[in-house]
Amino acid sequence: MLALVDLLEQVGRVLDEYAAAIAGVLERHPDAALFASFPGTGLVTSATLLAEIGEDRTRFPSPGSLLAEAGLAPVTRQSGSSRRVGLRYAANHHLRAAWGQWMLTAIRISPWTREAYDAGRARGQSHSRAIRSVGARWSRILWRCWLDRQTYDPALDRRVAMAT
Repeated sequence: MLALVDLLEQVGRVLDEYAAAIAGVLERHPDAALFASFPGTGLVTSATLLAEIGEDRTRFPSPGSLLAEAGLAPVTRQSGSSRRVGLRYAANHHLRAAWGQWMLTAIRISPWTREAYDAGRARGQSHSRAIRSVGARWSRILWRCWLDRQTYDPALDRRVAMAT
């Protein structure tokens, strides 16, 4: 048992060093403050979003292209008279996972995000679908801030103003 405790302490030290290294790299990046300004984005989520979205502003010419890359935009499958709308499998799975983690945190700390999630669940959406739905809303905001190189300002967000 003492050997396992020693091993866990060593793993904890390595994780702390890893987090410090990520923080050091992240603070030197010009877009770091932009990603960190959103509610619910911590160190790892900000770094993952930054790494997966990148800094090439021409890569995502519209919010829809970012939605598709993150797997947040639904895909329609149609054949004859059959039509189904479902999950987009062709997506950046690292970005989708980071977005999901961000939304799980944002639901806890952002009142309007919680309301949007609860409204989706009340309409019969599954937990995953409701998470993607609020993620799609946040992606449009993030895309605009990223394109304009502006940090998120909750004082300018009318949804936040209406919730208070």
